[in-house]
Amino acid sequence: MESHVTSAVLSEEEHQDMLHRLILPAATSSAIRQDQPIVVVVGAGHRQEGGVR
Repeated sequence: MESHVTSAVLSEEEHQDMLHRLILPAATSSAIRQDQPIVVVVGAGHRQEGGVR
């Protein structure tokens, strides 16, 4: 089965339209309304990679 992928550059207007009409509604459809915003920070802090500590 061959897959054909084509890249396309969207105008700013097309980008905003897709974001607000398709992406955000799909990403937030199961969100629960909160009285106050909740923030989750992922990956904060320093990683210990090899070398001198």
